[in-house]
Amino acid sequence: MKLAVFSLVLASAAALLPPAQLPRASLPRRSWHVRARQRITASTAGVEAPSKAEAGALPLHPRVKMGSLENGLHYAVLPNSSPPGRFEVHLELFAGSANELDEQQGMAHILEHIAYMGSAKRDRLFGTGSQTNAYTDFHHTVFYAACPTYAQPGPLMGMAPARSSGKGPLGGILRGLRTRKGETEGEEGRVALLPLAMEAVMDVLEARIDKTRMEQERAAVLSEAQMVNTMEYRVECQILGSLHEENILSKRFPIGKEDLIRKWTVDDVQKYHSTHYRPDNAMLYVVGDVDVEEAEELIHSVFSHLEPSKEKSDALTLKAAQSKHFPPVVHDWTMSEIPPGIKLPDSLLNSAKIMPDPSVLTPKPRNVADRTKMFYHELLQGFSFHLFAKRPVEPVTTMAAFKRAILKRVAIAALQIRLNVNARSDPPFTYVEFNQLDSPREGSAVCSLDLMGEVSRWQEAITMVVCEIRRFATFGLSQGELDRYLVAMIADSAQNRAQGDRINNADQLQLLMESVACGHTFMDAEQSYRATEAVVRSITLDEINAMAHEICEHFLGLCEAGQEGTDSPAVLPASITACVPAAKAQVGTEIAPGVLVPSKEDVVRVLDEAARLELEQSEEVVVPNTLITRQQVQQLRAASPPHSVKAELPAEVEDSSGVEMRVYDNGLKVNYRRCDHESQSGLLRLHVPGGRWAELQHGVASVLVGAKTMQEGGAMLDFAREQVELFCIDRFVMVEIMATEERVTFDFTFPTTRPDGTLQHQESASGEDSVTGLEAVLQITRCLLDGYIWEEDAFKRACQGFNQAYEASSKSLEGAATEALASVLTGNDKRFLTAAPEDIKKLNLADVKKAMLSQLRPDNAEVSISGDFDQADLEKFLDDYLGTIPAQDALEAEAASEAPSLPFVQQEGEDGKGETIEVYLPDSEERAIAHVAGLAPNKWGYLPGGEKITARMAELYKKQEKRDVDPVTLQRWSHPLFCSTALAILQECINRRLFANVRETRRLTYDANVVLTNFDAIQGSIFLFSVTCSPDKVKAARDAVLETLNIMSEYYPLSDDNIQSGKRIILSRHFQEGRTNKYWVELMTGIQSAGVPKDVRCVTDVEEMISSVTLRDVKLLFEALRLTDRPVSVLAVSSPQK
Repeated sequence: MKLAVFSLVLASAAALLPPAQLPRASLPRRSWHVRARQRITASTAGVEAPSKAEAGALPLHPRVKMGSLENGLHYAVLPNSSPPGRFEVHLELFAGSANELDEQQGMAHILEHIAYMGSAKRDRLFGTGSQTNAYTDFHHTVFYAACPTYAQPGPLMGMAPARSSGKGPLGGILRGLRTRKGETEGEEGRVALLPLAMEAVMDVLEARIDKTRMEQERAAVLSEAQMVNTMEYRVECQILGSLHEENILSKRFPIGKEDLIRKWTVDDVQKYHSTHYRPDNAMLYVVGDVDVEEAEELIHSVFSHLEPSKEKSDALTLKAAQSKHFPPVVHDWTMSEIPPGIKLPDSLLNSAKIMPDPSVLTPKPRNVADRTKMFYHELLQGFSFHLFAKRPVEPVTTMAAFKRAILKRVAIAALQIRLNVNARSDPPFTYVEFNQLDSPREGSAVCSLDLMGEVSRWQEAITMVVCEIRRFATFGLSQGELDRYLVAMIADSAQNRAQGDRINNADQLQLLMESVACGHTFMDAEQSYRATEAVVRSITLDEINAMAHEICEHFLGLCEAGQEGTDSPAVLPASITACVPAAKAQVGTEIAPGVLVPSKEDVVRVLDEAARLELEQSEEVVVPNTLITRQQVQQLRAASPPHSVKAELPAEVEDSSGVEMRVYDNGLKVNYRRCDHESQSGLLRLHVPGGRWAELQHGVASVLVGAKTMQEGGAMLDFAREQVELFCIDRFVMVEIMATEERVTFDFTFPTTRPDGTLQHQESASGEDSVTGLEAVLQITRCLLDGYIWEEDAFKRACQGFNQAYEASSKSLEGAATEALASVLTGNDKRFLTAAPEDIKKLNLADVKKAMLSQLRPDNAEVSISGDFDQADLEKFLDDYLGTIPAQDALEAEAASEAPSLPFVQQEGEDGKGETIEVYLPDSEERAIAHVAGLAPNKWGYLPGGEKITARMAELYKKQEKRDVDPVTLQRWSHPLFCSTALAILQECINRRLFANVRETRRLTYDANVVLTNFDAIQGSIFLFSVTCSPDKVKAARDAVLETLNIMSEYYPLSDDNIQSGKRIILSRHFQEGRTNKYWVELMTGIQSAGVPKDVRCVTDVEEMISSVTLRDVKLLFEALRLTDRPVSVLAVSSPQK
């Protein structure tokens, strides 16, 4: 179930700089600070249909086809048409880091690099709009390709490009991406990519280890090891090491050991490949717009010649006794009894029967103190606490098992809501989450409690959370709570059913892979809805409260473990880890006024005290059915009759875009477009221009703190914050507030149905219980503009949050580097820097309220909506809630009426080149980042002062061609989308060149990337090249960036192939993201805002503009950007000694 929490995306110095775009990491990790939502309604899956004789067996998805080849390769094919014309192929090898021997630690990961990067067959997919990558984890290594079904042939495919035979602005590019199955290459000159994708992933099974490639990837992996070794990663290693202390997972992190990586030979890696890369140790998944029979024929054709290896690994024997989808480990379970339906093999009860090595399972100590670990480091960004339980994965194949799964999800959601809503009056923590998820990577179901907060309140944070969880386990839910959550569960499942085949390939594939691994039965959305509906009707309050006790029993064990006379042994947590932002040597010294750096004994004592406190049942919060009643709506309409003017557009533009544009008499602008790709879902954005740029007259950071104050509060009209949050939760409304240098946005995602799952156009029998998600969001939007209650305690929590953010930034190498860069490039303009404590201290609630209200005005606001809504309903709600907001008196015109312009300060070093800034951060581990940055235009091509980048391009053209640019080209360049499109294509081309030079040729790094532009309304932006590397290579990395640009300018200029490849990538991204509400809202945002040079053509002309960009355009743009003209460099290093 979703939780609605006003989560503010904080702006800091990093917001000035474009975000680094990393390729998919080779090391997926348990993210304890952001955990994905798990839908019961779509996540139940498995390899085989259960026997008909099995009572209450769940039905298998009618369209999934599973099978195996004689050589042992298993496969699953699932036809899925979202998005149409695309598919994904994933080859999963059951060989992860847990399969490595002591001397092989990291070999699974480096082999992944070698096999992936060394595949010539993978290269054939380049430039087709395909995405390929690979990753390694404890339990597997996966290679994948996400591709269009057809594409234009090219040189890398081993054939000449076909001539274009189509008409229209997109020519061959669109034909290649949009061809439907059934068309042949001969008809249109296109090539089917499914055979190429299968051959690309199959190629890794036949990989021969080349010495040159091995040395390249050895350097890349060593660089990656330093890149990922952030403080967050180190905390992750501490948590997982403690959680899996009893087995090999605590010693087998996929990145490997540096000393071992440096000494392996080609033969060592080839032997590992021969042992593990075999068809009988793999499974192939094909999901997308494919024909099942054709896919099966291809699988047989491409993979049947492979022979299973005769070599076997000792590490596979334990794996075979459990599941090849899990790592070969044994766990010390956290439970009082094995759940019904779980049959544990002997190997899980006595590992010596399978593997005599006693290190497979070292039983954990039976007391809380010895299961508690401490991690001290001065660069930690606050105190954090992590408490875990481990339980067996329960296969969901029957209705009984499905019911237990539903009970768990309801109980977990109810507890999470209590922690985030009821316990947040003055919370001593900044983040808290309780969850339990099946984890194939760990071979268990992991129940986790994660909290973060200020170290000065660590005792209070632990006590409050432990007591709340004990209260939940002891008293359970009320009948009213249960009724609300069951209705929400049905609504969630109904929304998923409505989505049906529109669930995208990536989500379907992830669900299929994870649930096959867990042994669940894979159902389609309709089957899942019926099962959910049947189960929910039978759930009783006693059942849900028994489950609440079960999932929290390890917290009750905290108390029982310390009591004498307990008949049965207490159920203890699997592990407890506390992370303290101080050196271990500082234990017992003062870290905050009156607070000492805690020891392990201190943490254990606080846990014991919290486990013994007497508890009282909490009072139930009354949740409103609506924030504004029908009678109140009538009163609003009478006081301020709504009236809007529809924007007049040319017929051809209006028809092609589907966008309706209106302006109300109060000045509020509205854009909306119906989009049913995400069935029964919608997204609304309240866009408020201004942001930090306009905050100086109210105080530095006033807008930032004001936005976060709105997040921390939430009271509206006559309702308290808790009531409003639960109102949102019941309707699956999610709200995200983001304050940046140029705007404040409020993004709402919501279902367009009622809480009971009925469609928006159906009438309810009751008068006030018929509020849909759409209506609820518009009620909240109105309250933000007229009816929000500002609270002092929310302001104080906001200030505390920014003080913590400042401290975190100063302790982060990435934060310190971007802060230094932003300071130099903007002349230390505080609007582009992380809010400092001394500035926050000067603010009060009146300041931040005034700063926000000066921007949160209907005549300065624009609302954009995309979703599967009924247009008549939407227009009525817009009139009811937004059109009735009273107009406000016009503000006095500010002194500077010109468009905001980036306060860029050109820096010049002593040698006449750009300045170099050195940043040093003391740390126990070595890491480094090189940045190269300078002035760039904003997304629409404007430089500071209003100069347009196309004017520079025209001057260059005249100088080179001795004549003016022709009128047709000038008209194309004047299109509002031209600059953003050309910049995006150029960025793709530079990233490809940069990667080849810095990683492949120079072997300096695992990752390098560039982002060319960032801002919308502010004239000017910052381009940013980022290279992660080791400290001894940081200067060479910076030089390699400049070398890449010089090579592109003088020796190896851009080619038409480069441009066409970039265009295919951009166009493919447009087609994929164009099936989401978020993408359409992004396109509509600003089309009626005066401060953004954008109009409805930015919605209608995307494909045409991508097609129209030429090689000459991009070459002129590259030269006009002057990327090598005195750029500023930052060389940031963290190490024990400077």
